Amino acid sequence: MPELTPQNLLILLVILSVAAQLFYRVIAKGEGPLGYLVMKSRVLANGEVAEATILEQSNTAIRLQKKPLYKLHLRVHRKGHPPYEAHAWTTVAHRLTTGWVAQGNKVQVKLDPNHPEKVFVVGPLQTPATALPSADPVKAMEDLRRMVDAGHITPDEYEAKRTEILSRM
Repeated sequence: MPELTPQNLLILLVILSVAAQLFYRVIAKGEGPLGYLVMKSRVLANGEVAEATILEQSNTAIRLQKKPLYKLHLRVHRKGHPPYEAHAWTTVAHRLTTGWVAQGNKVQVKLDPNHPEKVFVVGPLQTPATALPSADPVKAMEDLRRMVDAGHITPDEYEAKRTEILSRM
């Protein structure tokens, strides 16, 4: 084992300081790809629900797990606050379901109330016209589970629809 000299102690302190700063930037501030994923999961689990209108969308030509990644320019409508513009990224499960990312469509988003510029798309805004046709909530949940298992909808779309079905019970 190396001797604990003042020089070795200084090197150890520098390494610990850099590691602590990186940890803070990734976990607390959500910087970098890993930080983005940590922030996204935190906001989707505990964030404030809001509605947003798609002002512009662009296909990034990037695929994540074979799903196209879209960059969305949004106008976010928070309850009790004036609308503001933000950017978010989302994937679409299947090319046949890309219609909901069109300009002018409304989407459900979750945001960090302390940092409202951090907006994450939950899925298309569900309206009564797009509700599942089944009046039986158990059947609707089974159909929904089959759709997500088959890859026809994303897990985020599943969660949004599941929440809607449970709220009607």
